[in-house]
Amino acid sequence: MRDSLIKYIDRLIDRVGSVSGWLALILILSVCIDVILRSMDSSVTWLNDLQWHVFAALFLLGGAYTLQKDAHVRVDLFYSRFQAKDKALVNIIGILCLLMPWCLVLMVYTLRFAIDSLFILEGSPDPNGLPFRFVIKFILFFSICLVFLQALSLLLKNLKQLKPKS
Repeated sequence: MRDSLIKYIDRLIDRVGSVSGWLALILILSVCIDVILRSMDSSVTWLNDLQWHVFAALFLLGGAYTLQKDAHVRVDLFYSRFQAKDKALVNIIGILCLLMPWCLVLMVYTLRFAIDSLFILEGSPDPNGLPFRFVIKFILFFSICLVFLQALSLLLKNLKQLKPKS
């Protein structure tokens, strides 16, 4: 059961990470179009909003994927010299004491933030900007849920490392 849960979470995060990688291409194209339009003394407000939304989605949705691949910034003085079991213990403590509680707090507040935005159908404050700003706020909530799931997967993997081999 535990291994199937780990595989399910890891596959989900892999898929979301792959999709979020394609957002970089959309971001690059929208910036290029915006630069061309600005060189012709023309600009489109919704395009600026789109760039902001795509960048936010790229960054947020890529967070859990980065955590899965252990590609996040790590500042350590001792961790790199630890044995595998010691690293697993440090990871377990960090996940249980810092990452998961912080994710839970953020999930509560970002869900409320997104729901409030949905109820008022919040859009861009700029004229001709993108409507439905609540979408990016729900992506914020969803991305934190993904980080929580990835933390659970990492927790289970690290607990497995501490278990004596039989």
